[in-house]
Amino acid sequence: MTLRWPDGTEAAAQGAAFAAALGCTEAASALGCLRGKTRDQVAALPLFAPQVSEIAGRTAWLPNVDGLEIPAQPRTLFEAGLFAQVPSIVGVTRDEAYGSFVTRSFPGGLTAAQFDAAVAAEFQGLATAVLALYPATLEATPLESLARLVTDGQFVCEAKRLARLIDDTRTPAYLYSYDYVIDDLAPGRAIHGVESNILFGNDYVPNLFPNHPLEAEDLALHSAMAGYWSRFIATGNPSVDDDAVVHWQRFRAPEGRGADRYLVLDRVIRSDERLREVPCGFWDGLSLRSLLGTLPAAHPD
Repeated sequence: MTLRWPDGTEAAAQGAAFAAALGCTEAASALGCLRGKTRDQVAALPLFAPQVSEIAGRTAWLPNVDGLEIPAQPRTLFEAGLFAQVPSIVGVTRDEAYGSFVTRSFPGGLTAAQFDAAVAAEFQGLATAVLALYPATLEATPLESLARLVTDGQFVCEAKRLARLIDDTRTPAYLYSYDYVIDDLAPGRAIHGVESNILFGNDYVPNLFPNHPLEAEDLALHSAMAGYWSRFIATGNPSVDDDAVVHWQRFRAPEGRGADRYLVLDRVIRSDERLREVPCGFWDGLSLRSLLGTLPAAHPD
């Protein structure tokens, strides 16, 4: 992820607020006081679940740029080539934000006016530019339009940016979009997290998703995905010289020319180009915090 992460000062303030909420306010005894708290006392504190709207008083435990373990913003480190330069698979589900991320904030849906207000709160001075690309009428409902906005800004275009930064060091990057829809789970949508069960061949059970034992079509996609990932683990390349297997091309050609490429994982697997190219050109020029965090995306450092 190359969005802006909290810094060490923010993390220290969050830790102090956490200690205070548990009644551990004396610096000299805070550590012992915290260690003496029970699981139930800690679990009773309000936590933040990733969603579009910010809720005051809730805590999200996130990585932070402390200057030690994480010496700088991840985007800066990737741009400087300061990462483990090994072949990488980067990908998204086609409709990441549909479902829990937006409905946590707006369980009853939202009107066009509420959509505009949510965008203004999240993007502040950038709101006009965002609304020009993502009006409330972009999709069938304002809620779906907001989900498209968050899917692009938080997930799809971030994945493309990360693949590009890896590729910039001439390290192979392989990008995918998981488009496979199981209507039992989310009618008409491929939402966040649904690809994991297919990749590992596990039935969906009533927890995050409705019950859905894997069927023949599901298992066929599982077999294909497991093949790509197994070859990648073994060789650093997910493809194989076999006409029966769709070739997963590198995100960019080794010589750096041509369109960005990706693999579409669906009932019919195919190779494609230019994933969400126009909106991603917009997001790539911005430096934002998470759209699903505890502060607005355009909140200053």
